[in-house]
Amino acid sequence: MTLEIFKSISFDAAFESPSDLWILLDPDHNPWTERVDWELGLLIRRSRNRQEKNPKAPLLLATPEGWPSPRLLVLFSEGLSSGAWLTLVHQTLTKMRVKTATILPPQGSKPPAPKELAELSQGEWGIRWVDSRSV
Repeated sequence: MTLEIFKSISFDAAFESPSDLWILLDPDHNPWTERVDWELGLLIRRSRNRQEKNPKAPLLLATPEGWPSPRLLVLFSEGLSSGAWLTLVHQTLTKMRVKTATILPPQGSKPPAPKELAELSQGEWGIRWVDSRSV
């Protein structure tokens, strides 16, 4: 049974209902990096500077108290096809046993096409896509 996959919501709506994990895609070209929270934005930049050996490795960060998600996953998806980053998201959700996630995509990104979602349709996920037009 699938809860919902890539339901499009506004940034404000993302704060109204909690999820297990927020996923920030391509933080270097993503307006959400600065908008999510100034402390979290600073933590993302500092953590990136410390990733000398593998600067494209995913970052898993604890979020400030009062956030609608206890964790933020930063995925460096620049240059990846939607199928490639979808595979990363699927693997992450499976390994972390996450049931609900909110994805903060780069400006102008569109949700994946239904044919690209076959891999994700096998689980019980609640995945929301924050519409970049609400920046």
